[in-house]
Amino acid sequence: ARRASETAALLGLAATECPELRDQSFGAWSGMSLSELQATEGEALAAWTSDPAFTPEGGESVAAVADRASAFLDRLLQGSPSGCTIAVTHPAFVRTAILHVLSAPLSAFWRLDAAPLSLADLRCDGRRWALRSHGLAAAT
Repeated sequence: ARRASETAALLGLAATECPELRDQSFGAWSGMSLSELQATEGEALAAWTSDPAFTPEGGESVAAVADRASAFLDRLLQGSPSGCTIAVTHPAFVRTAILHVLSAPLSAFWRLDAAPLSLADLRCDGRRWALRSHGLAAAT
């Protein structure tokens, strides 16, 4: 949450913390690089990158992040907010939100990228969400 709060501040936004937008919990894998995981947890890493329901020890599955993203977007859609909502969040959340908007399977999670300081423009008309753009670099 700290890096999202700092990013929001750098963008000049007055942020309100929303627990649904938190980063994916990697549990015992927190702080480890993919190469370290490959060397020590190769089978588990392969399972994680192929099965959205796989949960690292003490962590959170991609499916659980997707549930949070879906709930967040559905809540905004039900509330039909006026104006816009800017959510400064983490790559896993962004990727699962895009999959929700596109009604795409969670197996496509690894085919999306959400680079640091990039934008995903999701729009709703009160009935449905649409992806307007994704991957644009944020202006700082």
